[in-house]
Amino acid sequence: MHHLYKNWAKYGLLLAAIMLAFLMNSFRVLSFAVILVWLQFVVYLLHEFEEHVWPGGFKQFINQKIFHVFDKELPLNDANIFWINILAVWFLFPLFAVLSQYVSVPLGVLLPIFGLFNASLHIIFALRFCCYNPGLVVSLILNYPTGIYTLYYFYQHELLLARAVWLAIVITLFMHALLLGYAVYRYRRQADGE
Repeated sequence: MHHLYKNWAKYGLLLAAIMLAFLMNSFRVLSFAVILVWLQFVVYLLHEFEEHVWPGGFKQFINQKIFHVFDKELPLNDANIFWINILAVWFLFPLFAVLSQYVSVPLGVLLPIFGLFNASLHIIFALRFCCYNPGLVVSLILNYPTGIYTLYYFYQHELLLARAVWLAIVITLFMHALLLGYAVYRYRRQADGE
């Protein structure tokens, strides 16, 4: 597992390239709305690559800038970053893309809403700390433009249904609150143990 903990985001870059090639050849079999939904997963894989591989350093940014921990991998370490991203992105994004493709296209709105919310956090961190944070560049040049365009396209084609949007917002806020809660819990637990 140690290898996966260290290299999962590198595999994400390969997966993004494969998925992008597939999407570019899918215009005859998938609706454009569904292609836009799947594209959000590709963009998020690139976002994770920037955060954790090149230039990387997201773990250190959160641990040091947010939690002021400089000598330990706390609250984030390679193992919990792996599981957080596998469950929150590698499971959730494809699940809702498949639901969008086979059940109801509007369910795919989760992907741009989740991506835009997360990208906004990177921008807030950049403004708050007056510095770059890993994930910021992809947030600005890919997450925001593709996310906004996807929402605009959904709106123009009457696919932006209130129930789907509210579900996406609730899931997005719940997942981010859960992740923040987990990080705070690990931080406090470790601090109490010292």
